[in-house]
Amino acid sequence: MATDVHIRNARPDDAPIGAALMRLSFPSERVADTIFGLGGSDQARRVLRAFFIRDANRFSYQFAMVAEEKDRVVGLLLGYESRRIRRLNFNMALQAPFVYGLRGAFRLALHSGPLLFAIPNPGPGEFYIEHVAVLPAWQRRGIGMKLLAAAEERAKAAGLTKCSLDVELSNVDARRLYERLGYRHVNTHILQGEARRCGIGGLHRMVKVLSQNASATDVGTLHNA
Repeated sequence: MATDVHIRNARPDDAPIGAALMRLSFPSERVADTIFGLGGSDQARRVLRAFFIRDANRFSYQFAMVAEEKDRVVGLLLGYESRRIRRLNFNMALQAPFVYGLRGAFRLALHSGPLLFAIPNPGPGEFYIEHVAVLPAWQRRGIGMKLLAAAEERAKAAGLTKCSLDVELSNVDARRLYERLGYRHVNTHILQGEARRCGIGGLHRMVKVLSQNASATDVGTLHNA
C-alpha cells in the first residue's frame, strides 16, 4: 500500500523524471524513441523534457500529476479534457521547430506524425488519460490506483462524466485491471505502417462512466496504459 505517497500537480522542474516516466508509459521505450527521437533514445528524452516544460501541448506539465514519496517522484499520470486535443495538437506543431529545429521538425512530421496522430480522438465530454507510469521499484504498491483516482476526481471537478484511455492489444493484464476498476472496452483500433513495425498491433479504447458518489478501491497498481 502506498500510504506514504501523495499526489500533486506537476511542475516544470519535474521535467527530467516526467520525461522518463512518459517514455516508460509507451507500449515500449522503442516506440517512444521512434516517435520523439527519430530512433534515438537520448533525443527522445530531450524532446519529451522540452515539451514537458512548455505550456499547452499534449505532453505539458500543466496536464500532469505526479506521485511523490519522501520528495521523490515515483509515478505520473497525464490527461486532459477531450475538447482540448485539437488545440494541443496545433500547439505542438507550433512548438516543434523550437524543440527540434526547422529541419528536425520537418523530419518529425514526415517520420512520426502519422504514428503520433494515428489514434482516434477521445469522445466528447471525456477526460482522456494519455499516460500513466510508475517506476519499476515502486510498482504493485497502489500508486497507479492513486493516480487514477486523482484523475477521476479532476474529471468530475471539470463537470465530465467519463474517463477514457487506450491499452495496447497485448497488454492483457492492464486491460483486466482497468476492467476491475470499472473501465469498459468500447473500440479496438488496428494500427498499420510505422506503428506495426514498432510492434504495436493496435489499441483497445476503454471508457469509465464516473459516479459522483463512488470512491475508488485499491485493487493493485498500473505500470503502462
